[in-house]
This record gives sequence, C-alpha cells and structure tokens, in this order.
Amino acid sequence: MILRSVSKNVRDQNWFAVGLDFAIVVLGVFLGIQLGNWNEARSERERYAAALDQLAEEIEANREIVAQYRSDYAEPLERVRHALDALSTCAVMAEAEAAVDAGLQAIRGTPGFYPQISAIRDLTEDDALKRLQAPKERRQIQDLRRLIERVDEGSNFVENLPFRNPIEDHPMVGYAGATEDERTRSGFVRRLALNAPLEEACRDEALIEAFYLWERVGGFALRLAAIADETLDTSEAELGF
Repeated sequence: MILRSVSKNVRDQNWFAVGLDFAIVVLGVFLGIQLGNWNEARSERERYAAALDQLAEEIEANREIVAQYRSDYAEPLERVRHALDALSTCAVMAEAEAAVDAGLQAIRGTPGFYPQISAIRDLTEDDALKRLQAPKERRQIQDLRRLIERVDEGSNFVENLPFRNPIEDHPMVGYAGATEDERTRSGFVRRLALNAPLEEACRDEALIEAFYLWERVGGFALRLAAIADETLDTSEAELGF
C-alpha cells in the first residue's frame, strides 16, 4: 500500500507526499525495532527476576545440604574420638572394643557435600543476566560462587582421602559376619572388625594414624560447613533475600 502510494506521488511529482510516505515508512521501521527491543529487554528482566528467585531457593536448599553435611560428620567424629581414647589406654574391656569397632565403621568413608549451583552459574556466566546486575550485586554473586566452589573443592578432597589408603587394607582389619537383616537391607555394606586382639591393635602405629587422619578430616569438614553457612548468611543479607 505504501509502495503504491509512493509510486503514484513520484509520478505526480508530489514531493511533499513522497516525503510524508517516506517518513511513515521510517517511523514504522523504527517503532518495530524499538518494540522488539522493549520486548527483549522485558523478557531479559523477567528472566533475571526468575534467576534471582531461583538463587534464593538455591541458598535455602544449600542451607539444608550444609546442615546434613555437618550432621554426617559430627556423629562419626565423636565415634572416632572415642575409638582413639580406647586405643590410647589399651584397656582390654568390652566397652573399649565396642568403641574401636564403632570407630572402624566411621573411618572407612567420608560423606560428600554436593551443593546446588545451577542458578549461581547462570547469573555469573550468562552475559544477558550479567548486564542487568549492578556492579556491587555482580561482585556479591561472584563471591558467593567462588566461596561455595572452594568449599566444594575442599569437600571433594576430603571425600577422596580414605580411598587413597583404605582402612580395609590394614592387616589387622577384616570383615565381620553379617546379620540376616544386614544381608537383605538395600545398600548393604559389610561391617569391619579387628582381626587381632585389642591389646595388640592399640600398639599398631599405622592403625592409630588412620584414626587420627580421619579425626583431622572430620574437623576440617566441620570447618568447611561453617564457612559455607557464613557464606550463605552473608550472601542472603547482601542480596536482600
């Protein structure tokens, strides 16, 4: 329609009308582009708001993960310390033997951390989302990712330590018989047991060092949990969640 009008006005040499048609075309193109930009900007703002909501949910989920991580280490750490006390006294008593037995089950592995970081990654890697962040907010989100990843790296290191020198490989450690309930239980792992008298085991330096190593590992894991909690608290306050 516009093209037909322009052609007619050119033939009639109605230059004012030609100029008006041209202005209408330019204005239409401009408004079309501007409307597309507005829609894109609105879509990005909505996506950014959704990403922030997801980050707030992720922080709460990670609080629960940290709480579970702390719990997974706190109780075994107590068992390991009781076992060390029993080994240090070399007392041949049923109570001491039970403490060492419980400690053996604790030092055979270490729990993992596994935080949720999908929203953190989106907000620190997506250029469109990063453009909508104020400099201070961008730094706060980047700090959150950096610290959570450092805790995750530390927990991965801790988690792999027992598998470098498994306590099962120690010559004084064997496997205990399984009860019927343990045999049928999902995820069954056979218990460990000393295959040497306690008065002999308590003088074995390698065995005692294995317990001391796990005690250090457990203490370090609890420190990681404290750092994670502090990071989540700080980020939640700074970001206004």
